[in-house]
Amino acid sequence: MRRSRIVLAMAMMLFVVSFFLTAVGKVWGGRISPGILGFNCAYATLFQPWTHDGLKSFHEEPFMYFGILLSGWITPVFLITMVFLMKKSTQHAARILRVALLVMFPACWIVFSREYVQPGPGYFLWTGAMILAVFSDSFERKSSLQSDTGLVPN
Repeated sequence: MRRSRIVLAMAMMLFVVSFFLTAVGKVWGGRISPGILGFNCAYATLFQPWTHDGLKSFHEEPFMYFGILLSGWITPVFLITMVFLMKKSTQHAARILRVALLVMFPACWIVFSREYVQPGPGYFLWTGAMILAVFSDSFERKSSLQSDTGLVPN
């Protein structure tokens, strides 16, 4: 099995696991509360902007509204990017979406700062797994470059 496929499989497993770990926790008196699991955060950020209260916040706090909106779109954009990366004919679109995905990550930090929450292990695993997955093809290029140049990895 190619190295990039192994890295991709591991990244996707970590991505799924991240939804069952604490994504964020509130800070109370210097201690972080048990927090919210990743799948609850994903659901809330995906659907909350479209609720009555969410749309109302668009006028009251547009910066926060777009932070939540973009945070909710990260997972769907990631999944679409992965589908595009699997097809040769959509590689250009996949590269564009890969950059868009990286640009969307700071939206989470807007929400963290405005809601006074701390990112948890699930958030870091979620982010790292997505970055590893969208760049998993880089692992294959490195090894093929080594074989082309005759360099042997240590």
